[in-house]
Amino acid sequence: NFPNHGVIAVQVQGTLDLTFLAHNTNAVNDNGRRTLKAYYTNDQRIDYLGIPVNVSYNIVKTGNLRVYVSAGEMTEFGLSGNVDVRTVRNNRQTSFTENKIDDIPIQFSVNSAAGIEYSFYKGIGVFAEPGISYHFHDHSDISTIYKAHPLNFNLQLGFRWIINK
Repeated sequence: NFPNHGVIAVQVQGTLDLTFLAHNTNAVNDNGRRTLKAYYTNDQRIDYLGIPVNVSYNIVKTGNLRVYVSAGEMTEFGLSGNVDVRTVRNNRQTSFTENKIDDIPIQFSVNSAAGIEYSFYKGIGVFAEPGISYHFHDHSDISTIYKAHPLNFNLQLGFRWIINK
C-alpha cells in the first residue's frame, strides 16, 4: 500500500530499465578536390540494464488518485556493446570491421520526478510522470549521449501494477 498524503515511502521498483544507446560518426576524405567520394561510418551501440531505487512523497492520496514527487538513483549495467566501422570509396564499401566493446563501465545517475496516478482496478492504474535525470561521468573513453548531454528530461506514461494493494 502507498501511504496517505504527507508520508514518505521508499520504493525498490520492480522495474528494469533497458536502454539502447546508438552513436553514429561520419567522416569525409576528399583530398581537397571534392571529387573523390571516400568516407567512413562508425556506428556504436551499447545496451544497458538499469535498476532504479527511489524515494517518493505523496502530496495527495485520495480514493484512487495519487499525486506524488520522487527522487532517487539508477545503476545501469552494460549488457553488450559493439562498434561497426565501414569504409566507402566511390560509392562502394571497401572494408567493414565489427568490434565488440568488452569493458562497459557501470553508469550511475540521479533522478527526480513528479507524477499523477489513477488506480482503476485492484492496484492496476495509469500514470504520467515528467522527470529529470543527471548521468555522472563513467571515466571511460566510450562516447555516449550521457557524456555529451548528462542532464536529460523525460516523460513516462504507462500502466502500473501495485502489489499488496
